[in-house]
Amino acid sequence: MRNWIFAYGRCICPGGHIADKAVFLTIAQSLSIFKIEKLAENGRTVEPGLRFEPGVVSHPVPYRTSITPRSEKHGELIRRAEMDYP
Repeated sequence: MRNWIFAYGRCICPGGHIADKAVFLTIAQSLSIFKIEKLAENGRTVEPGLRFEPGVVSHPVPYRTSITPRSEKHGELIRRAEMDYP
């Protein structure tokens, strides 16, 4: 399915490779700065279920998670970036 996004043959999107690399870099940068954890409720960690909404394009059912900076240094980096790029 992923290969169909940018078409193929003579009609292929010339920016497809750049878009793939940009998405990869964005995800890698986010994972390097943020700590993403399962949410704890009532002292117990809640395991999100593996459920999807029906449709032509299936999406996972929304679930709760905790996203925090990995350290105070990472938090300061995020705050500075917000000031430079609001």
